[in-house]
Amino acid sequence: RAVRSRNGNSVNVGLIREKKEQNLNLALPEKKQSGESLDEEESFEKQEMNAQSSLEELSSIRQEIAEARPQIELAFADQQRKTAEALCQASRENEKRLREQTEKIRVDVLGKQQRRDAPRAAERAKDLENRKVRVRREMPGHSFDI
Repeated sequence: RAVRSRNGNSVNVGLIREKKEQNLNLALPEKKQSGESLDEEESFEKQEMNAQSSLEELSSIRQEIAEARPQIELAFADQQRKTAEALCQASRENEKRLREQTEKIRVDVLGKQQRRDAPRAAERAKDLENRKVRVRREMPGHSFDI
């Protein structure tokens, strides 16, 4: 407004920056015809209307986000729950596989030990049978139920 009602080719502008006052003398362009200033006023009004419209749109978007937030949070919590369930299920399956593998290894190891120990066990059984026979020979007349 001060520029529109100017009296010369320059205008003094006072600024306060960092708690210090500064005065600037700005040179102004030539004064335009009255029709041109109306166009500028209309342009300013259009810009102001566009800005107001943008602010209203931004406010509307913020409202939509605020309304959608509970649904988003619920969906996020549901997804977290599903992920946790899937992880628990995978963990249970892994534990089961591990138990099965452990049992298989145990059976394999025992089987190998039994095969390895089988000749010794057969020798021991034969040795015990020989002792039994010898005891019977040495003690005739006694009945032993061995």
